Amino acid sequence: MGIYTAVYLNTGALVTSLRLPPEIDIYGVLRLIMAAFFSLLYRASEIAVFEYYRDNV
Repeated sequence: MGIYTAVYLNTGALVTSLRLPPEIDIYGVLRLIMAAFFSLLYRASEIAVFEYYRDNV
């Protein structure tokens, strides 16, 4: 958990140093990336289960 906090704080410092407009929500971007990552993981496990059953049942 400490790593995530450090990364989040570093990204916040980066955003403030870049002076980005406030519409760009870094937390929303991170949440989007995490959601895409987890959906890819879910899809990969789905395919793996399907192939396992296709070969072994």
